[in-house]
This record gives sequence, C-alpha cells and structure tokens, in this order.
Amino acid sequence: MMMHQVKPKLMMTIPSAEWPEIRASSSSSCCWLCLGEGPDATGMPLVRNCSCRGSSGFVHLSCIIRYAEIDGRTSYQNSGNIGTAFQECRNCKQDYQNGLRYHLERARVSFVEREFSHDHMLILRANLGKNKFQFY
Repeated sequence: MMMHQVKPKLMMTIPSAEWPEIRASSSSSCCWLCLGEGPDATGMPLVRNCSCRGSSGFVHLSCIIRYAEIDGRTSYQNSGNIGTAFQECRNCKQDYQNGLRYHLERARVSFVEREFSHDHMLILRANLGKNKFQFY
C-alpha cells in the first residue's frame, strides 16, 4: 500500500474511530489532492463529509488543510479575506459537516492567527466562525 509522504504543519491526533461516518470504505478510494490511497504519513484515514459521491470526495485531513492554507493566502492577497476552502468542498460546494468541519474550523483559526496576526478583523471573523457576523 502506498503511503502519503507529506508532513502536515498542523499535527492533530484523531483516532480513526472518531470518523466512522466519513472514513474511506473502499480500497479504490484515493485523496483527490495527492491521489494517495489509504492513510497519510501520520496514519490518518481518508475522510469525506460533503455531498460528493463515489470516490470523488475523499481527502486526507493534512492535504485539505494544506490546500485551504494555500487558497487562503491567495484569496487574502486578492481580496483581503481567506476564502471558503476551510469550510466548503471545492468540488460539490457543500459546507463540510461533523468531525471534518470541526477539525477544519480549528485549522482555520490556527492558520489565521499564525499567518495574519496583523489583521485583527480577520482574526475576529475566524474566531467567530462562518456566517455569524459580516464585517465590511
């Protein structure tokens, strides 16, 4: 079995038992970002908790966090905000749900606090969560 070799910046220990509704159930499933099959280098399984069907929605948590950080930096340079990659599936456009949403929200707050410590309004929005308040 091929192992994913990327080391995530944000290390989270999440036993796969906490992900029963989103773990990959088929050996043909692969991460839509790195195309790796099975667990990542930290042992985390492929996960999915959006509206994607078949094998198209599976991703490693470390890959989706890295993707969301890259997208967030680009979006911030273009618009002054970090975009929706931490909250919404790029493929089906549905908000992530359940355990995946929880871990991506934690990663989003950590990312904003680490990367944009000078932007106090962005930090406030990250800590308040999606759609709770709009600041213009």
